[in-house]
Amino acid sequence: MFKRLLRLMLMVGLPLILLLVGYRFWVVHELEKRSQEIGELSRLAQATTQESRDFLHAGDFEMAALVPESVIIALLRELEGYSQITSKGNLFRVNRTFVTFHDGYVDLKAEADFKWRFGFYDGPIDITYRGFARADEQGQCHLDLRVTDTVPKATLPGLNSWLAPLVTLRLQNKLKIPHIALPISYGQSINLPAMNRETEQSLVSMPARSLTLSDEKSMIFCSEHAIGIVVKSKGQGLAEGMFSLTDQSDFVTVAMRADYLNRLLASYVASSSDLVVDVARMPKVWQKQSKILGKTFENSVDIVGLVGSIDVQTAEIFFEPNEILFNLSATSRMTGHLDANMIGIKTQVPFTVDSDLESQLLPLVYDELTKSVRFQPTEIQIPMWIEVPVLQHTIAFSHQLTINPADLVRAFTLPDVMQTNVSIPTRVEKRQIIARKEVTLDVDWHLTLPQDHHGFVVANGDVSIVADSTPK
Repeated sequence: MFKRLLRLMLMVGLPLILLLVGYRFWVVHELEKRSQEIGELSRLAQATTQESRDFLHAGDFEMAALVPESVIIALLRELEGYSQITSKGNLFRVNRTFVTFHDGYVDLKAEADFKWRFGFYDGPIDITYRGFARADEQGQCHLDLRVTDTVPKATLPGLNSWLAPLVTLRLQNKLKIPHIALPISYGQSINLPAMNRETEQSLVSMPARSLTLSDEKSMIFCSEHAIGIVVKSKGQGLAEGMFSLTDQSDFVTVAMRADYLNRLLASYVASSSDLVVDVARMPKVWQKQSKILGKTFENSVDIVGLVGSIDVQTAEIFFEPNEILFNLSATSRMTGHLDANMIGIKTQVPFTVDSDLESQLLPLVYDELTKSVRFQPTEIQIPMWIEVPVLQHTIAFSHQLTINPADLVRAFTLPDVMQTNVSIPTRVEKRQIIARKEVTLDVDWHLTLPQDHHGFVVANGDVSIVADSTPK
């Protein structure tokens, strides 16, 4: 009886054992191939980092943004509590995270719990991810996390090492953490919506605009101390005194070449109509007394229904040692009617007037409170010379259309490289993110302006991170 039972166990168990050994052999071979792939990705990322570092050290770039390791580590710490369940019942939960930075990539080690269906494994594991900085088609940057190693800790030591490759492959295939958003981005364009603004005298409309950024491809990189973006220059010459990538700073940094900023402004005003102005009435723009047969008449003219477009010809910032100046010039074409009261007779006469606003240097100031550069309180006058026949008389006069320079060049971020809100996934079910944690980066910016157009506008920011305690 015992021999029969032993023979039956061998007949059933031996093929099963051979199957498990064969499967584990295949798993180990598959993991070796994936390890080689991750190794190649690591080498490519290191080469990109070195190239980016060379550009930064030489000042040979249009724009750069750096996020220090302290900020990235704080963001990745928000993964603690992350949980995931697959459609077949595998469960995974992250308890603690430990992050180290390397040239080219980030290593994330986590203490986690893992439950494999059918009871193959149920307990704590140590898991290691390798994170590569990437950007999607819209220019939003993220960390792509790849499982590189696991250490099961729930069973006997010998069995743990035997299970390790099986658990690693299971996590790679079924429990991949979604991309973790980074607080930097750089797209190829900025889409600005249409805007309408009502002033005391007029309605100002700005058409929708798409702003084309540098056609040079941006590179996202990871160093031992930061993750960043750099956009190579188009050969304007090197800049001196730029920060170094190897600086170990807790500040986020955004730097933009001054002449690159001016090229963006030129792109912004490239269309033939930058502003549409609609003025209902401009009263008493011309007045004159006249006498006929001893009777005195108070003749006057109002401008009504004045509508026209203003085309900015020049928009350029000059950086001087002690001031910032904005060079602005424009042309305009206006149409409207003269609402005339001449010798007691009321009439309306249409007119069209073309005007030029000659180049003006307008002062800009940096507002430390709002952390923005703005125009000093001022107005610009667009001259209008109007000459039309009214009741067999020619009326000729000049008048000015008053415009706030801020209406001609609307405020926007150039470009929007630093994101102040990041969404971290907290729960995934069946490969769908069902809960996120919103993380806010409160940045206290400090701006350093260049001394001339060859330098850089550099913004350094001290970051405080506030996480929403309630996942959504």
